Amino acid sequence: MTKKFKFILLGASLLLLLIFLSGCTFTQYIAHYANMSGWTTKINIQNPHDQDIDVTLYVYDDSGSPITNEKVTIPAHGFYKANVEDIFTDPIPDTGSIIMVSNEDPSQVQKVSAIVLFEYSGSNGTSMGGLQSFAHPENVLHFPWFQNDTNFHTGIAILNVNSWPIQVVMKAVESDGTVHVSNTQTLNPMQRIIGYPQSYFNETLSGDYDLTVEASGKIAGFIILHNSDLTKVEAINGVPVIPFEPDFFSLVNLHLDLNSRPIQMLFSKDGNTMYVATEYPTDKILVINTLTYSITNEIDLNRTGYMALSPDGKSLYVADYGDNKVYRIDTTTYNKTAFTTTFTGVWCTAISNDGRYFAAASRTNYLVWDLANGGQTIINTTAGNIWSCIFSEDSKYFMVIDYANSRLIATDLSDTSNVITVNLSGKPKTIIQAPNNGSIYIGNDNDKIDDISYPSFGLVKTLTTGSNHYSLSFSPDGRYLYAPSTGDNNLWIFDEYADDFKNPIDLGDTVICTGASPDGYYVFYIKNSSPYTLRAIQGTPFDASKKK
Repeated sequence: MTKKFKFILLGASLLLLLIFLSGCTFTQYIAHYANMSGWTTKINIQNPHDQDIDVTLYVYDDSGSPITNEKVTIPAHGFYKANVEDIFTDPIPDTGSIIMVSNEDPSQVQKVSAIVLFEYSGSNGTSMGGLQSFAHPENVLHFPWFQNDTNFHTGIAILNVNSWPIQVVMKAVESDGTVHVSNTQTLNPMQRIIGYPQSYFNETLSGDYDLTVEASGKIAGFIILHNSDLTKVEAINGVPVIPFEPDFFSLVNLHLDLNSRPIQMLFSKDGNTMYVATEYPTDKILVINTLTYSITNEIDLNRTGYMALSPDGKSLYVADYGDNKVYRIDTTTYNKTAFTTTFTGVWCTAISNDGRYFAAASRTNYLVWDLANGGQTIINTTAGNIWSCIFSEDSKYFMVIDYANSRLIATDLSDTSNVITVNLSGKPKTIIQAPNNGSIYIGNDNDKIDDISYPSFGLVKTLTTGSNHYSLSFSPDGRYLYAPSTGDNNLWIFDEYADDFKNPIDLGDTVICTGASPDGYYVFYIKNSSPYTLRAIQGTPFDASKKK
């Protein structure tokens, strides 16, 4: 016999409990249920184990507010089957969402299957569609098919499973690759999108489409495909898209022409904004919304140099070697003000992660200021031909790469007389440090990338790839180094865990600039020829059988 228990939790306390449980429980989400206008929602939970298992079902209304909950004990090798409205002691809304949570050992509870059945009874009879309860929320959900015409219609339910508001955007792709982007929707915790997808676009969509839903946080959801008289109903889960992995990737249907040659891209902390510095034929900072793939602002410069983003993300600094200044750009208003007048031809700029140090460099000079001590200049020296500069992740060293003399110059910020030089295997053009104070990687103008240990600054190894590297980037976990080369069409990917290259990805054209999104789901790249198109690679739809 199935037993039911009741927990009394009110308001925010219920949401806080769910947040706490999410790290130590197995949770499944039903983005939408309905018990109205001929619709009935049924749940069937099966327990294949030799012991009883407890699950708790939580109900939320359409606004995302918690309503009630019920604990259900499912006997060993038994099942629990009921209409949604019959599960709970307290009344529940006609429509809403449900979370199923269990405190059992996740290795066991993962084998519990929960089926949701949507039944419609009307004048033409009864139809039913089955749905496997969703258990793997991700930032991106893929629906290989939705249809809107005289024969079939597709409804969608997308649930925000985070404890914070998120932004959601839908992208409908035609068979020829044409992309239609929806309006951006903001969902509060446990709120959802519910309705027909085409109602969220500023255009009429008719026919068959491939639909992707992207969000700034985790989402769960499904579609219901039905004919006009509802005699045929089918519910289909969204397929989660995994963070980008070189073995499981696909090109995104993204073609955003920038119409100017880029030298650098940076991301906001939440990944929703990309900043691209361009230098020819126009000198600008392009502000790009990565949810809608659109340019939302342009900041004019005289001659564009390299950018740096402040630790709090509120300020973007950019060198302008035409005006001989470093400008500060407010990332909320995009107002541009002169941050400092430095010296002729200021080319690149950097700010330390602790916010204490600021640096600027021309091709032959570089300065570092200690902002914590009134902007005191602590380094003012020269080099042969400076191409780029960075601070170490722990804010202990400042580094420049000297193109003319094929060397790295690192200065200890606690003792500026301690200057370390490392000879490189080519003339350097780009420098990056692996996350978590990892190695320093330097891309050269030949086919070499140098791996330099930190903080000992010893040459560990030299990687051989395609020639001429203008840009390097890392996956957020520090595992993959992405290295496009202008000498071939490949994106070279070095796996730090395996200490070896993955198979290079042929991008179909040479690439000048690349960057990994902060959430790890995308690798963006910009082609090295007019109109300088921004494109992206994403993870493939999740398939556990493909995971190694």
